[in-house]
Amino acid sequence: MADEWTQSHSGNLPLTREEKKEFKDLVKSKMISMDEDNYKEAIEAAFKVFAPREISSEIQQISNDACAEASSNSSDFGVMVAALKEFVSNEGGGEAPLEGSIPDMTSSTEYRMVEEEFSNPSVTEIQKCLADEDYRCEHKQKHHLV
Repeated sequence: MADEWTQSHSGNLPLTREEKKEFKDLVKSKMISMDEDNYKEAIEAAFKVFAPREISSEIQQISNDACAEASSNSSDFGVMVAALKEFVSNEGGGEAPLEGSIPDMTSSTEYRMVEEEFSNPSVTEIQKCLADEDYRCEHKQKHHLV
């Protein structure tokens, strides 16, 4: 429905309070009956559509800092910032890692099986990279930190 909204609004997501209400009304208009739980949940979670996708200026400032250039003297924080910066520049295509969880919603048994598969263990993409010893070693070798 976000695609439907953006197509009719010059490619823009809802910004103003009025537009956000209109978007929720659009979602509500798709309901066949008033007891459709997934639509109710979609309306309650609509704020996720409105959330800015760009990286905040504070995070950009940190990633542009010297600590984002990992070295053998880097703290754990410095290595994480460097890994985040590298992720955003490469795999992330300019965006931060996605949240690793699938939203909780009323669903069929089949969906629950898929949810369990994807959320076992439920960690973010960056946490997976940082938790992976091979990734950390590869990152250190790539940047001549060993």
